[in-house]
Amino acid sequence: MGLKVIKPLYAPGLGGQRANSQQETVRRKSQRGEFCRRTDAAVGHLPRLVRVVDDMLTFADDFESHTEDVRQILFTCRKNNIT
Repeated sequence: MGLKVIKPLYAPGLGGQRANSQQETVRRKSQRGEFCRRTDAAVGHLPRLVRVVDDMLTFADDFESHTEDVRQILFTCRKNNIT
């Protein structure tokens, strides 16, 4: 059984420095938190919208209302650069 060669992990934004798993975890948590804050600020006022972590759930009594709600959510996200 030979040795396994592992390439170093380089994270974007570290200027070519080697990133350890702890640095990468902190960076990802920070990005998730920023996404949640931006999304809450942008769509928090919309009716019949429930946010679960980084998902958005919407519901309505009929198809036409649901379609209009989805259009409003997508428009609001596009306007606020949320992808």
